[in-house]
Amino acid sequence: MPVTFNWDTDAISPELDAKIKDAAPITHLTKDAPPVYAVSSKEADVPGNIHNANFARHLKKMMDGLGVECEIHMNTDFATPQADLESRMAFLRKHLGLADPK
Repeated sequence: MPVTFNWDTDAISPELDAKIKDAAPITHLTKDAPPVYAVSSKEADVPGNIHNANFARHLKKMMDGLGVECEIHMNTDFATPQADLESRMAFLRKHLGLADPK
């Protein structure tokens, strides 16, 4: 799609719609899906941007309904890059069964 394509207002052909639905993780969710950790960019959280945080919010709602953990954040949730990294690492340690090195 061209850079100027607006996902909220531009027309989507039936063929593209089918491809989008097939490629979307939400289409294939089951109760056996792995946990998800997602960080969205506040700068990209604007209407028409496919990387809008609404995707993460919708994914979380769907996963919550299946009882699968989905942790979502905005990049602005973290005061420092270190806090961001620590959050990501805590999620990985939890789901990979690794001890906290502290």
